[in-house]
Amino acid sequence: MERLRRLQGGLIARGWDALLVSRPEDVRYLSGARGGMVRLVVTPDDVLLLAHYVDLEESHLQAPYLPIRRTLTVSSIPEIAEHLKKRGVRTLAVDVEGMTHGHYQRLAQQVREDGVELAPDDGIMRKMRWLKDEQKLARIRRATEINDLAYERIFPRLVPGVTERQIALEIQRAMWEAGAESIRFLAAQFGEHSALPHYYPTDRPLRRGDFVLLDWVPVFEGYWSDVTRTVVAGEAGEQQRAVYEVVKRAQAAGLAAAVPGATGHQADAAARRVIEDAGYGDRFGHSLGHGINEGPNLDQGSADVLEPGMVVTIEPGIYISGWGGVRIEDTVVITAEGARPLSRTSKELMVLC
Repeated sequence: MERLRRLQGGLIARGWDALLVSRPEDVRYLSGARGGMVRLVVTPDDVLLLAHYVDLEESHLQAPYLPIRRTLTVSSIPEIAEHLKKRGVRTLAVDVEGMTHGHYQRLAQQVREDGVELAPDDGIMRKMRWLKDEQKLARIRRATEINDLAYERIFPRLVPGVTERQIALEIQRAMWEAGAESIRFLAAQFGEHSALPHYYPTDRPLRRGDFVLLDWVPVFEGYWSDVTRTVVAGEAGEQQRAVYEVVKRAQAAGLAAAVPGATGHQADAAARRVIEDAGYGDRFGHSLGHGINEGPNLDQGSADVLEPGMVVTIEPGIYISGWGGVRIEDTVVITAEGARPLSRTSKELMVLC
């Protein structure tokens, strides 16, 4: 309820009569209801949860403290319009990017008949969710623990002959058994495949001397953790050690720059400079990092300002086509003292089997 009260205070400050919350992740953040066909209509003094039949019973269980109305359509537009009319709403703020153009047009047409004007919100939900309270941080920490447990289980299984697909299955099993609610992303990339920033597992077998790039994202109670490690199967070559060391130093620079008051651009630039100075600038083509569950972004054009309570990734990489690649990634909490990584998995270059 505290989140809803903060949101209602934001409505009052902005002079909005009501806010339509339509993204499922925002509805879950505010109410606990997890369905994909749920909406919230929030006014300064009340909240109504609208749920389609397929999500109705679950919504009653997950948000028992809220009034819930069943909707006859997936869009909930007739019920939204009726509720706004009863409440005397004249200005309804909406997340324009959170709905389809057709949905927006149908909603606008119907509510305008009752004198209601739609206004784009100013990212109020996005900004609320950027700052993680202790409850959310606890879920992210637990997701990171699941990530670490999966690494502990997988490293001994990286032996010559095992395939990317076999390792991917082991990773999934490890995360499910450790308590993951779902898995957002999974990559197990051997040898030349590690030069591809994102790649899906194949039947390519592991060979001695291969880089192994491992990246997976377990979800726990709606929040996730993103950790990447790169290891070597067998003895590491001189170039492998050199490239790994550059990426490790770049990540350290990014972590050091990710302090309150810094922009996403400044953090990205600090890590990118290390890679450029080593002669690999054209081999680092993605951003330094992204927010967990929601922003801010850490990229070359980001003006997002870091604040204590934000959770982001720091993940520089170097990718050399046909040879291999290295990425080192941590999920980190921005604190008053700087960026604090959550993962316990070592970032030293590990040589396995």
